[in-house]
Amino acid sequence: MPHWTRLSGLRPTHLSRSTPTIPKGTHALRDTLLKSGVLRVDASMLVFASDYSFTSASAAAATVIGASANGRILWKLADGRCYADWEAEGTLTQAEPGANG
Repeated sequence: MPHWTRLSGLRPTHLSRSTPTIPKGTHALRDTLLKSGVLRVDASMLVFASDYSFTSASAAAATVIGASANGRILWKLADGRCYADWEAEGTLTQAEPGANG
């Protein structure tokens, strides 16, 4: 699995707030991750201080953004490809974390 570097089209000020559309379970998970140190506030952004596995790209995006989110289009690789495009390609390269070899 590649290292997903950023969420597309988001300003840093949007990352540390929650909206009414955040699912209740996601809100609770976000609070738990903040309290445990997996997520931390850096300026006005939430950043991962350590790895955490989510059930889906959208669950990860919603946790960071604080609102319902489509992670398949919001998560981007450093080269600009979104998760959906990467997934559609169906291959991992040796340079990508999680690749066999």
